[in-house]
Amino acid sequence: MDSNEMKTIEEWAKEKNTADEILKGTMILEGWGCGKSVSESEYDGAVKLFTSGPADGRK
Repeated sequence: MDSNEMKTIEEWAKEKNTADEILKGTMILEGWGCGKSVSESEYDGAVKLFTSGPADGRK
């Protein structure tokens, strides 16, 4: 898939079967609102950052 293709974060989440909790946490971490368009690589990177971080929010 072309990593420059832009889709909404909700479209990427559906396509990649991202759990709602992971999507919402990623949105909060990134400051993204509903309907934000991002590239696949931007989406994947943000989800990875959220899921690899500590549960208590420490950096």
